[in-house]
Amino acid sequence: MTCCGKAKRIARKAGTVAKGYMAMATDKKYEFTESRVRVCRSCEYNTWLKKLEYSQWLLKHGIEVLTNLDDLTDLPMLPKKTEAKNLYCRICKCFIPAKARVEDEQCPKNKWSH
Repeated sequence: MTCCGKAKRIARKAGTVAKGYMAMATDKKYEFTESRVRVCRSCEYNTWLKKLEYSQWLLKHGIEVLTNLDDLTDLPMLPKKTEAKNLYCRICKCFIPAKARVEDEQCPKNKWSH
């Protein structure tokens, strides 16, 4: 892939992430949001992390994250935790409450029906 092609994919992914966080900030939910979050809550690939723990994982894998920003699924999984406030996917490394609000986002294991 060319440098420009990768830059476009990263920009598109950043726009998608921003869209999810904006929907969260305005408490915008869609008909598919709750069912997606329910699926993720019961998924074996979920993890509950503090923001600091997630940030530490990002820092630990710094250059890998930066060079694969458009698709983090090939990076090592996030640590499995069961007691924290924030729900993440260990596979795609996304913050689920934001990702679940973006219609064209998909589960990396194809568990979302919509």
